[in-house]
Amino acid sequence: MKALTQQKPSSTMIYTITEIQYVTDDPGDDEGNLLGLPQELFIEVDDNTDSEEKLEYLSEEVSNRTGFCHCGFTITPEID
Repeated sequence: MKALTQQKPSSTMIYTITEIQYVTDDPGDDEGNLLGLPQELFIEVDDNTDSEEKLEYLSEEVSNRTGFCHCGFTITPEID
């Protein structure tokens, strides 16, 4: 009989991503307004990861969800 092991429940944090600077073909549309790209995203991240991994995950998730690369964004709450 196998012993049951208890796994520590993972805690998560929801980050709000705003002021996304999209890379588009229109040099005057770095916020994606003309293309109707989202100006705000809510992304849930495992809180047990370090700051660098969180930033990398958030960055990739912005591109994955929107289909566009970006040059940066604002994160709330800030990551230490």
